[in-house]
Amino acid sequence: MKLIRYYYYRMYKYFSTGDVVPFFSTFTVISVFFYFNIITLIDIFLFIIGGVKVKLLVVESGVGRLWPALIFLPLYGLFYYYMKRLGHHDKIIDEFKDETKKQKLLSTLFVVTYFVGSIVLFVITFRMK
Repeated sequence: MKLIRYYYYRMYKYFSTGDVVPFFSTFTVISVFFYFNIITLIDIFLFIIGGVKVKLLVVESGVGRLWPALIFLPLYGLFYYYMKRLGHHDKIIDEFKDETKKQKLLSTLFVVTYFVGSIVLFVITFRMK
């Protein structure tokens, strides 16, 4: 998905200006962002199929403490494997490095829309409960 690749490119460029380890920062931000997207989709799906209200974000005693780790750590590992081991990081950087101002403006608009839309959807899921 080109939007996600561009989001990765923008985050990497942002962190590479002053961060010592831009890969780690980029992976962490994107993993956290997708973690909340997955939580939102799971909440919406379970609510639609039967009105089930799951508190995946609430850290409770016992098993409730495992939910964030069970979702976030494998997601982070998949991002690392996909980007670094399979070499997609370099392909993404090469894909967008020669973009024009018009392409950059349009793509940035789509990324901001995706980001804001995800946050709005995440907030709406709290209203469903």
